[in-house]
Amino acid sequence: MRRQWNYMNLRSNKVDKRYLDATEKEALNATNVEARQEQSEKRTRARSGAIAYQRNRRPNTTSQRAGTGGQSLGRGAQAARGREKSAELARAKALRPEDPA
Repeated sequence: MRRQWNYMNLRSNKVDKRYLDATEKEALNATNVEARQEQSEKRTRARSGAIAYQRNRRPNTTSQRAGTGGQSLGRGAQAARGREKSAELARAKALRPEDPA
């Protein structure tokens, strides 16, 4: 019995040459069918492996959307912190009692 490849509903059956006559076999050999069938089988195995890997891999636990990571605010944030600090110092100076001298 010829082996049938069935990887998670991805099928790639080979041609059974036992029932072909000589001219049909010659036509198959001329069109290089066996090599294409082997490549097709390899592609089928690769696809099924990729599907199985995706199905069994650990799911992401953090969301990956635009703006959720990467570069921080950088100079803009640093400048804002500086402005906040200077405003805080100005408020603190304004609340000090005036020097009588």
